[in-house]
Amino acid sequence: MKAITFVFCLMIVSLSSAQSLRVIFVGDIMLDDTPGRVIAEGRDPFAVVANLLRDADYRIGNLECPVAESGQPHEHKIYNFRAKPKTLSVIQGRFDAVSLANNHA
Repeated sequence: MKAITFVFCLMIVSLSSAQSLRVIFVGDIMLDDTPGRVIAEGRDPFAVVANLLRDADYRIGNLECPVAESGQPHEHKIYNFRAKPKTLSVIQGRFDAVSLANNHA
């Protein structure tokens, strides 16, 4: 809790001294299916937006799939997404926060 309070206070201090703040919200980050295959091939699905992400002060995204090596797909769901942990490398350093609250996780 102390760490969260410290980060929050740090954000308030930085916001109070800044004239403007650029925040980017990204929805539906999918690291399974086609993007997962692209990452496995060594390519970067975020390369086309890398400059936009880099120029923002804060980047917040919604991870649209669970990340795991184990588990079983739910038999009654049409789509079952599960990204491999090594796919997280493409979002590390690019996002300041990622939410997991969605209809696929």
